[in-house]
Amino acid sequence: MATLTLDQARPGMMLAAEVFDRRGRLLMRPDTELTEKHLESLRMWGVTHVDVDVADDEPELVEQLDPEVVAEVEAELDELFANAGPPHPFLDGLREAARAAALHKAGARPAAVGVS
Repeated sequence: MATLTLDQARPGMMLAAEVFDRRGRLLMRPDTELTEKHLESLRMWGVTHVDVDVADDEPELVEQLDPEVVAEVEAELDELFANAGPPHPFLDGLREAARAAALHKAGARPAAVGVS
């Protein structure tokens, strides 16, 4: 999952979480495939960010990124998880989520690499 601004979100992306307006009213449910009309409506309701699934488009994103950027992300994750201990399903999932978020961030802003 990645949190994107509406300017970064594209038609065809799948919502990973519910979207609420400023007053807490539910606007869209998870697993909704975004359309241009959805994005326009969300802007009208004052929504600025959405959570989208990134697992499906990660291989395509990695192919579009400079291999040096991907290597930098991997090296930073290796450093962050160096003392994580023996393999564990939770930590493996956490690392994959961090990788997906960092690659998505790198794809949105090629000059900025890293996990925040």
